Amino acid sequence: MVQKLKIPNKDPEKTTSTSSKLLMINYYFPPVKAVGAVRIANIYKNARDYFEQVHVLTTSNQAIFQQEEAPPPYEAVDYVPTLDFRRILSFFQKNVTYFSSSNKKHPIKKLIIRIIDSFPLNLLIGDGGLLYILAGYRKARKLVKEQGITHIFSSFRPYSDHAIAFLLKRRFPHLYWIADFRDVQVDPNRKNVLFPRFQHWCNRQILKKANLLSSVSKSYTKYLRQYNDQVFCLHNGIETDNISFPGLPAYPKFTLAYTGTVYPELQNPEILLQALQGLISQGRILPEEVQLVLAGRDGEVWQNWVDQYQLSDLLYNLGPLPRPEALKIQHRSHINLLLSWSSKELQGVLTGKLYEYLQPGHPILAIVNGVQDPEFEDLFDQFQAGLITYNRPAELEKVKAFLLNAYLQWKKDGQVHSTLKRQKMEAFYWPSLMAQLMNRTGLTTPQATARRQLQT
Repeated sequence: MVQKLKIPNKDPEKTTSTSSKLLMINYYFPPVKAVGAVRIANIYKNARDYFEQVHVLTTSNQAIFQQEEAPPPYEAVDYVPTLDFRRILSFFQKNVTYFSSSNKKHPIKKLIIRIIDSFPLNLLIGDGGLLYILAGYRKARKLVKEQGITHIFSSFRPYSDHAIAFLLKRRFPHLYWIADFRDVQVDPNRKNVLFPRFQHWCNRQILKKANLLSSVSKSYTKYLRQYNDQVFCLHNGIETDNISFPGLPAYPKFTLAYTGTVYPELQNPEILLQALQGLISQGRILPEEVQLVLAGRDGEVWQNWVDQYQLSDLLYNLGPLPRPEALKIQHRSHINLLLSWSSKELQGVLTGKLYEYLQPGHPILAIVNGVQDPEFEDLFDQFQAGLITYNRPAELEKVKAFLLNAYLQWKKDGQVHSTLKRQKMEAFYWPSLMAQLMNRTGLTTPQATARRQLQT
């Protein structure tokens, strides 16, 4: 299933800056319902202002993945045949393409996941798999020759996208390859692979071919320098479309909300639940006036957490929702809850959820499970976004004071006052971030925008 635009053939060796063309190689491409697809969607949208044409290679697994409703139109998309572990899972149970959080706790299944995430199995049966890599390379090679592709962009995860890009770069050295990382393949926090030294070696062999490595935080970017010294921090960014919902009422109860996936072995809201339990037991917060709204597929994990603190009556589980509905929850809530993690080896786990939460401007309570994270703290200080805290006994009173202050504001005014410095957000809007990235690649002129202006 292929959608194409008719573009005259060009010799790729003779392309100029006025006819730059991009090939995006992305297994998780919209309208797939995945956190990574949101980043890719924004890169695609903004790249069209810098390239004469943007082509996309993605997986035929889109047919079995959950998808967002009413996706925007995407042009020049090729769907590459795929046989990987997600396709195999779907054979056994229809529409099931992932391991649940509870399954990931099982020792045997944890080992299986580590094996699938490690070289060489990540290329053979991991996301994408060998068929996807070979078929994708064949299709991409044809596009480079016939359409005059000048730049390629691949993003981990999965690694199969980088594998296709690596093969292309080896075949066509003139291509400018941006290898993007939403996560790191050898994660010292998750301990997600076997034989880490061998995994690092494989990364060095592949990524030394890239012209530029980009990632979501300065900490991640620094970590990637062990593979290639050409690195760039490309934050997840703030979307400029649909950043408000006029007329959408706030929840009648004082509401804390969490929308998204949970990694139980890494994330932990314990300090929040302790603070809520303490304030309720002291009579300073009335339980009937408070709710914790949850949207996501990990309701069982949250249920276990709140049960430990006798807060089950506060939990309002909406289950998995389309992204627009999850965004509405963030806008209706009084405090948005963010869970992250850190270690001495790696900090800067700045998830895309952080930038979503900045859009409505409500206070954010960020709980980092692990060591102090200076990069996270600097961002919160820069934006005045709310409170960043850690799961430590010494932090409890600070969290209680934050919650109580917000609750009393809500009792008085029906809302919680924002301290967000919105002018600081402009540098993190996607058009601004893409301008920085394109400047790094040498594409400083928005070509498509200029061409549209000439046409009008």
